[in-house]
Amino acid sequence: MRNLLVLIFCLPFFASAQRIAMVDIKGPTTVFVERMKKEKGFIQVGTDNDLPKLRGKIKDDSVTLILHETPINHRLYKVDVRFDAIPKWKKTKKFYLAKKEKLIEKYGPIKIDSFKFQEPYCDGGRKEWEAFSQNKATVMTDWGEMQYFQNLHLKYYIHSDGHIYLSYTLRDEEFKYQEEKELSKNSIF
Repeated sequence: MRNLLVLIFCLPFFASAQRIAMVDIKGPTTVFVERMKKEKGFIQVGTDNDLPKLRGKIKDDSVTLILHETPINHRLYKVDVRFDAIPKWKKTKKFYLAKKEKLIEKYGPIKIDSFKFQEPYCDGGRKEWEAFSQNKATVMTDWGEMQYFQNLHLKYYIHSDGHIYLSYTLRDEEFKYQEEKELSKNSIF
């Protein structure tokens, strides 16, 4: 009886989807887009490599959401939150580290934490953005197989384009994406 009560109590936790700004990341991309527009005031701003983009604010941060969908059923499997670029390296680093601490509080311990520059570049050497553009710098936090968020793969990183990204990937939907990608390759249409 006790196990049944525990199971009933835990079901809503496991059945719930991951969220961005209190909006579930699940289902068709069009549904997510409409909810973000209606509930959070986001606007659609075109595409990025054929991926739909939304623009708005999450808390006090101006962001662009880049939506990845499966090719056949157009189900959302990944959302990249791209924070506005900060041209100064020191400010970018400060923003990155402060947000990283908040993410650790929310999502728990990280699996991979990389903050490195290859020679001749270094942190504080005034050529940090050049290092990123030359693939000589890696600043990334990866939660990997998350203990309490079983369907989520979360990555947080600084990209060579000068933006900080927070990437939410739903692993079960990503498997569907891989399947649909293979099916669409073999399609005769």
